[in-house]
Amino acid sequence: MKRIFFTLIVSVSLLFLTSSAESIDNLYLIGVVKKISHNKVTVNVKSNVCRGKKDFNISPHIKIKLEEGDFIRFQINSSTCKEKNLKILKIMKIHKPRMEK
Repeated sequence: MKRIFFTLIVSVSLLFLTSSAESIDNLYLIGVVKKISHNKVTVNVKSNVCRGKKDFNISPHIKIKLEEGDFIRFQINSSTCKEKNLKILKIMKIHKPRMEK
């Protein structure tokens, strides 16, 4: 009985440690949309960890209509901006540019 209990505890612990070691933190960024073409967008990122103009693919499940000049807060599929093929997974908020009178 002790052997079964010990095996169960070790198995669950290894499963938990393996799944947490493979997890990826996704960055949350803010920026201004500079260019949109098909499923790609160029954003002038204002967040310090990823500052500058960056190109992102847009996940197909995002249904929000972006326009040039929009100020957005978004999540990408990486913990760094140094990777290629970065993808916007989620857009949390959009601020439309104010129209001058």
